[in-house]
Amino acid sequence: MFEALKYKLNQRYEGEYDIALENCEQMLEETQELSDSWQRYFHALGLKYKMSCQLIEDWTESFYLNHKIEELQALNKQLFSGVTSREYSTSFFNPVYAAAEFGEGMGKLAAGVAAMIQPLYHKALENQHFEVTLLGSMLFKLYQAKPEEAVWKEIISETMMRRDEDRSEYQQRRQYSPDHRPYLEIVELSDLTDLRYLYQYLHYIGPNEIETARFLNSYPQDKTNLLAKTLVDAYIKGFENDNKDYRQKNTVAIMYNIGQEQIVRKVIRMLKEYGLQSLISFVGSTKVNPQYNYDHRWDSAIYLTDEMVKQSISLFTESSARIADLLKGYSGGIYFDRFGEKLFSPEQKDECLKLDKEQQQLMKTLNINKSQIMDKYAPRSETSFCIIGFPLPEIGSQFTEIFENTAEINMLDSEHWETIQQKIIDVLDKADYVEVKGKGENLTDIRVQMQKLQEPVKQSNFCNCGADVNIPVGEVFTSPQLMGTNGVLHVTDIYLDDLHYDNLKLIFKDGFAKEYTCTNYEDAEKNHKYVFESLFLPHTELPLGEFAIGTNTLAYLMAKKFNILPQMPVLIIEKMGPHFAIGDTCFSWEEDKPVFNPDGKEITARDNDVSILRKTDINKAYTNKHTDITLPYEELAYITAVSESGERFDIIRDGRFVVPGTEELNEPLEELDRMK
Repeated sequence: MFEALKYKLNQRYEGEYDIALENCEQMLEETQELSDSWQRYFHALGLKYKMSCQLIEDWTESFYLNHKIEELQALNKQLFSGVTSREYSTSFFNPVYAAAEFGEGMGKLAAGVAAMIQPLYHKALENQHFEVTLLGSMLFKLYQAKPEEAVWKEIISETMMRRDEDRSEYQQRRQYSPDHRPYLEIVELSDLTDLRYLYQYLHYIGPNEIETARFLNSYPQDKTNLLAKTLVDAYIKGFENDNKDYRQKNTVAIMYNIGQEQIVRKVIRMLKEYGLQSLISFVGSTKVNPQYNYDHRWDSAIYLTDEMVKQSISLFTESSARIADLLKGYSGGIYFDRFGEKLFSPEQKDECLKLDKEQQQLMKTLNINKSQIMDKYAPRSETSFCIIGFPLPEIGSQFTEIFENTAEINMLDSEHWETIQQKIIDVLDKADYVEVKGKGENLTDIRVQMQKLQEPVKQSNFCNCGADVNIPVGEVFTSPQLMGTNGVLHVTDIYLDDLHYDNLKLIFKDGFAKEYTCTNYEDAEKNHKYVFESLFLPHTELPLGEFAIGTNTLAYLMAKKFNILPQMPVLIIEKMGPHFAIGDTCFSWEEDKPVFNPDGKEITARDNDVSILRKTDINKAYTNKHTDITLPYEELAYITAVSESGERFDIIRDGRFVVPGTEELNEPLEELDRMK
């Protein structure tokens, strides 16, 4: 069905594809003198487009085997010309440069269009003539049109609206159908010792991808098997812990980073033993230029309109119904997180495209509607996920040691940790509220209101989180009561989603972060704008969806020992201290499903005053955000549970766990002190 649908779409656009290619040749010929900025612009994009078309014609399963690795490296470099950090300052992909050449308004559009043409080469691997055709036709129309904002926006919008049920269905089948096999075949069939296989993906292949593959090729097979087994066992355990039945499902999505195929291949084989076929529709690789990705994160501002959102929702509704059988069999996803890339603090540019207030609301509407549709056919109450992190070679000369330490942490004894964590939960469940206070330069001073337990003997506010959906083990978390949650959350230095924040400060009023800032820039307005666009947009405020205490002091020791704390992923950082998540709760979309701790108590704090709105107006219930912000142990004066009678119970005091039975958690922290 999948291949038949792709053939149908390619046939539909076959004639237009030939015309688009002819028009590209005409444009290249007419602009070859490069006599002005517009000629240089269209000539550069014409070359990009022609290269994508050529790849579609040339690409076969054996393409990479017919070329030397040096030739494949040269091709890979060519695919990203103009985007690399070295070329970016004088590239039309850069909104600042484009604005200098064409004026700010047209410059924004020109850079946005360039970013739409850039990734077309991805379509070659899957022979998607129809996708390449549409953007090729658009490019030639823009070339022939007057360089005026209104004219360009109309042409681009018309192109983006040229969607139908077949194209929408194709995109969803691509994600959920086992018949979509390009990436699967790379993993399952390639000779992984021949590093030319990496270039089949047509993604950026840099030192991280090459060195990761080389490292895992030499990594002991028994260790690789153990890592894969840990991941698969954790995925299955996630179903069992939540009283879900994976046996009613038949597929599972895998998202990994190029170079990790030795582990992924084993994961695929082990999942088959549980009756689960693997789906791979997306893979990750190192960003060729983080500033490029940051500059173009809101390019949809060119064409995001009410009409388009309505069309998108309508098409998504129709195509989801068409693939209902695939969605019903979907069990969830397994994700490989990566860490160790060079730290990045973005340059803020006024020339970048941004969503206006109306478009921000449209984005919220689109996101919530798609989530509703997906939950209808693949309810979160029936699916699960699992995520695990591994370092990249870019992390430094101690990569091998860091990898081994990470592997050990990922495989910690979950049951042992849960026993210790239960002692913390027993104290926290006495709390009417919890106080968190920073020390030194950390200005955190917040009171987190707990939800009322109706039957404390049978109920708990906190989830005892082992190593199932989130690897490694190490946190207890709850959905706080919003009313009564007030104060300041402050982190002196943190990276969130690969972006750096100096002195990130959020002020909570009755559970909502309504004020926020940082000190990345000298200008206060610029700092507020940076936090808003990076963490809040399309929302102006966000609720406190989660309060948690991370207990994995071994991970903290590793991060401090190798001096890689800023490079650690949120997945692991959230296990290294108390953390606060702004956005949805951890139970979003499955609040009505009972969840129990290992001691048999039901975790009743699954809702808050925002998520409960799903019962009256689901459009107001979810934010589609969940960002964890963690405080380091060493910046903590105390975390104290305060009962209704005013009795105080310390959980952490001066960066050390003080609940009886948690002494083991302090041993790595004491070792860290001895290392200073």
